[in-house]
Amino acid sequence: MGFAIPAMHYTAMAAVSYTPMAETPDLTNALDISALGNAAIVVVTFVILGSVFLLQRWFALRMPPFSSVNSPHEKLFFRVSKSRY
Repeated sequence: MGFAIPAMHYTAMAAVSYTPMAETPDLTNALDISALGNAAIVVVTFVILGSVFLLQRWFALRMPPFSSVNSPHEKLFFRVSKSRY
């Protein structure tokens, strides 16, 4: 995957061709995002990202070390059961 994504990107970028338009495109149905809307998108994105990191750390501290859980099935069951309660 580490190689596939950049390879597909650069292959597509090499294959694309742009042609100039003779007239200006019609932008009557285009949306304009205000500075407040743009700031809200950025803030919400970082709040979600931060909460994911904090919750991951919180769940990691609540779980016992993997040495006390034997099989992979027990590990999965323990993770699911602890996340629900």
